[in-house]
Amino acid sequence: MAFWRNRWDGKVKVVSEEDTLVFLELEGKRVGGVYADGKLHGTAWKDWLGKVELLTGREGGVVGDWNAHSEAWDSGNKEDSRGRTMADWVVGSGFEIADGGPWIWERVRRGRLERSKIDLFLSRGAKRWEKAESAKLGSDHWAIVVEIDWGESQRNAVKEVVDWRMLEDMVEEVVEEKKEDA
Repeated sequence: MAFWRNRWDGKVKVVSEEDTLVFLELEGKRVGGVYADGKLHGTAWKDWLGKVELLTGREGGVVGDWNAHSEAWDSGNKEDSRGRTMADWVVGSGFEIADGGPWIWERVRRGRLERSKIDLFLSRGAKRWEKAESAKLGSDHWAIVVEIDWGESQRNAVKEVVDWRMLEDMVEEVVEEKKEDA
């Protein structure tokens, strides 16, 4: 996962760091990178997706290698059980999938070119985003580049609170002093 911005007004906090996922908090938003182990199936797969949902929060994004095929994002390939489960999870969790083009993974196996869309960027709470672009790197996976606008960043504000009891006591003291001076 690579993430950059021209300027950071706040701190970057690591929310979770494990072998298969990393989540950062940036100006009140969560950004994650994941690798979904292809060996996860059934309940273990659903539990892992639930963890990703929880770590993403109400407003955030997550990019990664999901190792799941679904017609919801990859109409050219056969859907598998992980893809069906993930497609239901995406809709139920309120995520949107960035359209990164026709495929984002490719390699030659036994002289035949294989392509699919197993790398995805999911977002929740974005006001707008530019279409995801993909760029070929020195890997069988392509890079996904997305510009996201979540609106105004949330910054921690220091708010002064008026202690009304203390103010009343001070006013009473001033009134009493005025009475004594008169």
